[in-house]
Amino acid sequence: MGLSAILCRVLLFTSSVFHTPNEVTLEFATPEALPTNSVLLCANDSNVRWGPSSFTPLSLLEGGALFDGIERSVFNASTEGSWEDSDFVFRGRGGSGKSAQLEGLVTGGLADVLSTDPYYATSFVNQRYDDLQRDSQGRSTGDLLGFEYAEGGQGSDAPGPSNCAVLTGAWKQGTRYQLSFNMTNPPGRSQRGPATSFWMAPVDSELVTTRLSTDGSLVARDTAFTVRGNKQGCMCFVREQAQPVLAEFWDACAALSARDPSQVTSSTTAAECVRGLQRDLAANPALSNTFPFDRPPVTTYQLDSFAQAASDCGPRSTLAPRFGGECVSCSPGKRGEDGTSPCQCQPGTTSRLIGPRMCDARSIGPAAAGVEDLPAALCAAYTEHQERWKQRRVSDNVVARVYLKAFAASAAPIIDQAHIRSANATFFDNYVFDGRRSGSPTRRSGIKPSCHTCPAQRVPFGQSHIGSVPQISGALEAEEGVDNVVARVYLKAFAASAAPIIDQAHIRSANATFFDNYVFDDRRSGSPTRRLGIKPSCHTCPGDSGEFTDVYTGNKVRVFDFHFEAMNVFRFIGFLLDEVASSPCPALWDRADPMEWKYTFYKDEICPDLPEFR
Repeated sequence: MGLSAILCRVLLFTSSVFHTPNEVTLEFATPEALPTNSVLLCANDSNVRWGPSSFTPLSLLEGGALFDGIERSVFNASTEGSWEDSDFVFRGRGGSGKSAQLEGLVTGGLADVLSTDPYYATSFVNQRYDDLQRDSQGRSTGDLLGFEYAEGGQGSDAPGPSNCAVLTGAWKQGTRYQLSFNMTNPPGRSQRGPATSFWMAPVDSELVTTRLSTDGSLVARDTAFTVRGNKQGCMCFVREQAQPVLAEFWDACAALSARDPSQVTSSTTAAECVRGLQRDLAANPALSNTFPFDRPPVTTYQLDSFAQAASDCGPRSTLAPRFGGECVSCSPGKRGEDGTSPCQCQPGTTSRLIGPRMCDARSIGPAAAGVEDLPAALCAAYTEHQERWKQRRVSDNVVARVYLKAFAASAAPIIDQAHIRSANATFFDNYVFDGRRSGSPTRRSGIKPSCHTCPAQRVPFGQSHIGSVPQISGALEAEEGVDNVVARVYLKAFAASAAPIIDQAHIRSANATFFDNYVFDDRRSGSPTRRLGIKPSCHTCPGDSGEFTDVYTGNKVRVFDFHFEAMNVFRFIGFLLDEVASSPCPALWDRADPMEWKYTFYKDEICPDLPEFR
């Protein structure tokens, strides 16, 4: 079963002739624990053009597995009409709810969909989408990228590509589907060439409404898409047993002309050439196993036309009953006892619903017997990592730079990039803080440093400092003597003694001037993250970049308190398990005590000097 990525393959073509109508049947399985309301399907051929009349869903079956033939029809064009009007689409749009205006079928280019997903805005190397060189299985995506950079792609006024379709419906997670649709094969570039392959990805479709007038009378509606699970998607190639006759497209007129040039003229159509070849086959049946007579539509094939027997299966394979019989590899698991029973997959792996292999080679996760056990297993594993970090057996830098990526890889079946991006915003806005200076945005430098929550108004001197100064640093908290007395008492005593000549209004005004001009920290000259004077400030923080301007050099510098970041990595992992996976892990993040301070040991110099900052 697909863990964090969709799995798919081509089962059947009714025609492999260039530029002829073709009914395509695909089999795919949705990710196990990531529900979506749409599926993105792209033809991996720059000559394919899909539109409302050139891409037509015909039927959709739901359910079943390699050793389970039970499936049900959830859409059939012959009885329900168009895909857009089907009950499957109605339920996928939320019935008459807020998503009811989503289109059931949208065709366009790959960029039309991926450009609305924030992930792809930063994942590329040189130009957008160039990281889609391989799919989630490590297979080449071939011409998939060519769509965006060919004529009519980015930077061109010509019509863009239209090789993709988004199908919205009541898709279920961890479920097998069998989709049939009509398309027209692309025109040939040569007499024979590779058959069109496809690329699939599960997506969430969301209707976005933008106000164009202050009274709300004029609005613009558009659809935003987010690829769920593995962002690389999955290539769909012809299944192995059918490859001898379905793996390439061909020119019927060139084939007929090679046999009898008199049957082909400049006006002869591909359909007429196919009929000519069928007449030749009817007159001489012995040609049935030779090219082009063994290719569709000269010869008609069904889903069970490529059935295998138990004797065709190898020593580590078993015979699955679907499609009349299909040999399925059990590696790295064990073969069934009689050669026709399901494979025995190893603990910690999962069984696939489709394809030539039943046992997934990749482990679900540490100590997890199934996806349902994964959250608890991850909680236990990262709680142990946190203990090692507390004992200083793991460096702050390693935790800050590596552990979240490692967690994301292990948790992929249940928590994807879209989950992490959404949870990050909630976590940072609400739960990232610094116990050494509670409530100060100048020390909020966790998963993503930011200053966007700086208060607009100043905190009055009397409210913020007299008698209630927060802990400023590890150095002060470790020294409960002279420094603490000075910080908590002396200013209040001075204010009382100087009352005849300096009142609260004087102090309030001087507070602003003094902080803005004379509060600094030599350990990090000019950095507002260490300007912990009368009133914290971050007026020099440029948005959400997490960088600050050194007032002396003008250079951009970053906070590098890796111990603080490491602490919040563990807290954020616990937050993800609790919020996304609905599996509390209080050892990492406790909903009952969300602001628990876990900084552990302190360093005298939180941000030590670096040569370039001096």
